[in-house]
Amino acid sequence: MNCPPTHRLLLAGFIMLGIASTLCGQSREPAHRLTVSLSASTSGGFGTYALGVGDFDGDTYADYAVAAPSWPFTGPLGRIFLYSGRTSLLIRTFDGDQGTAEFGLSLADLGDINGDGTRDLAVGARNYDPIGAPPNCGRVFAFPGATGAVLWTSDGTV
Repeated sequence: MNCPPTHRLLLAGFIMLGIASTLCGQSREPAHRLTVSLSASTSGGFGTYALGVGDFDGDTYADYAVAAPSWPFTGPLGRIFLYSGRTSLLIRTFDGDQGTAEFGLSLADLGDINGDGTRDLAVGARNYDPIGAPPNCGRVFAFPGATGAVLWTSDGTV
């Protein structure tokens, strides 16, 4: 199907099965269907939240991020999967660093905030426990699209 990137809509669903689809807004036919083979015990809530983001891989197509805030099922740290909007191939992952923080329950495309020529991504972890702060203050992580390393963090207050 030939669907302009500006007419694509990301749908995430079947969380336990690990399925996400991009649909063409013109015809409502699937432009891509991404199926990840995950069992209910290892899915980590894949598809709990999904966001169509700008072009992270430089192919002129908008890409998309899919959250799995309980990944892996044992000792959940959370993981974000960034997929190509053109090919549906995995571009990179972003991992949380604290169990049960619910890393990935919120996502935002930041544009290119560090000026390196690639888009950047913000990921929220609403139950993050910063050192020396009250429990569950939360944290926002900013990741540069070029490297995937943490660019900056911002902690919430209670």
